[in-house]
Amino acid sequence: MIWLMLAGRNMLFRKLTCLTGLVGVSIIGLGILISALGFTGAYGESFSPLNHNISELGEVKISGLAWVFNNSLIVGGLSLILFMLGLSLSLRHWPVYLISLTGMAAICGMILIGLTPMKAGETSGLHIHAARLFFYGGMSATLIYSLYVGLDRRSEFPKWTAIVSLLSMASFWAFIYLPAILEPGFQVEDYLIRMRGAGRPDLFLPSLLEWLVMFCSLLWLGLVTRYVCCEQGES
Repeated sequence: MIWLMLAGRNMLFRKLTCLTGLVGVSIIGLGILISALGFTGAYGESFSPLNHNISELGEVKISGLAWVFNNSLIVGGLSLILFMLGLSLSLRHWPVYLISLTGMAAICGMILIGLTPMKAGETSGLHIHAARLFFYGGMSATLIYSLYVGLDRRSEFPKWTAIVSLLSMASFWAFIYLPAILEPGFQVEDYLIRMRGAGRPDLFLPSLLEWLVMFCSLLWLGLVTRYVCCEQGES
């Protein structure tokens, strides 16, 4: 309610929207970095994006700094929810509403990932459903943004940011569909099972793609935030 009341004060509202975006991206990025640096696996291995999935950073019984990772997703995600809401209330175009709606769905999935940490041997449950919400919501948001910015002349965003969002959308698509294309019959259960035990491969494509998704997503959100910050600075 307070957020909606502030929407009428355009300059102040844009500053707050900018702040929530910066805070959200920074908290999540730092949370991932800190928990990865402090990670020691079940077999004494260090964390590697080449063969460890992101959710392993939040696995309470394995990751020493799981609380940092999980809380960074929750707190950073809540900040990004406010950012997406502020974005739609500031620009008030129906494509931006769709971007914000699908973006908030993805962020809700990320928050739920932090609230329902990965458990050893788990191949179903809330964590998996939350991850699906994040990936499908993120793919939808970046696709709509790419089409809106690239094709609609009314778009306020710089055209070149559509390239970054398109790369982000492609990374979501690749994570969701590419493993099954390269290995027919591949399921998420296979992904999780292969992440367990001493026989972990040195290079596992789904893990690498998942990290690409996270990097591209934070980069895209950072660029959108930068636009909002620059615009309110010029107003």
